[in-house]
Amino acid sequence: MNKKYKKGSSIIEVIIYTFLSLTLLLVLTDVFSQLLNKSQESVSMSEVEVDGKFISQKIYNQIAQASGISLPANLGDTSNTFTLAINSSNYSYYLSGTNMFLNDGITIERLNSYGTTVSNLTAQRLGNPGGKPIIRISFDITSTIIQAQGNESKNYLITAGLR
Repeated sequence: MNKKYKKGSSIIEVIIYTFLSLTLLLVLTDVFSQLLNKSQESVSMSEVEVDGKFISQKIYNQIAQASGISLPANLGDTSNTFTLAINSSNYSYYLSGTNMFLNDGITIERLNSYGTTVSNLTAQRLGNPGGKPIIRISFDITSTIIQAQGNESKNYLITAGLR
């Protein structure tokens, strides 16, 4: 008896293999997409945290060195910029567009990274009349990475006084 074997595969087998391959490809694409979204979320959160801590620490360090607060000038005043007097130099913090800058009279330093924006900078002078001045500084940092649930944002509130 001579048996003939078919070479190749039937159309049903090709359809089944194609369906299984497409299903696997769709599952892998979805997993990759979710990993990419989580990565963007993590980077966004990290940039906001790092910039917020950097700016806060910079302000705390300079307030510790300051001999006075030039702006806001009077007790209870609120301003969208603030100036500290350190060693006969003025250090001014201000917003220009969506970036926060520090001007020491010689150089202008951008304080936030390119991955974040800063908004709502307010400084209020506090304290007791005749006492050492205290300043309360508030600002918002927002990530520039667009996510489905919205951009990562955090508000920072700093209250510190001169020594």
